[in-house]
Amino acid sequence: MSYKKIKLSIAGQEVVCNFGINYFYRHYKDITGIDPMVGGFGEVEGLELFDTIGNIFYAGYRAESSLKKAEPVLSKEDFIYYVMSMDRDGVNKMSEEFTNLIVTKEDQPGEQAAQTISP
Repeated sequence: MSYKKIKLSIAGQEVVCNFGINYFYRHYKDITGIDPMVGGFGEVEGLELFDTIGNIFYAGYRAESSLKKAEPVLSKEDFIYYVMSMDRDGVNKMSEEFTNLIVTKEDQPGEQAAQTISP
């Protein structure tokens, strides 16, 4: 199993967002109503980028919680607040890190160290 993870510090807590497991796709669909397996992450224009990035990372957080069979402590609003509190460069960095993890030619087997993003 391959894990694609990014660590964030949100609301004073270090959290792991896991994008390498199927729970991520299920949670993203539950959160947004958009099935990323069918149509990607939806068309994003302008300010929608901030909500989309918040939703992606919240779904990754929920995926890691599901994997560990733990109840999530943070809410979607915590992730949206985190993203909205950043400058555009910080949001672009989050987007790039996510894209670099997801868009790879081949997955590396085994547990990989999570990348850390600082605003």
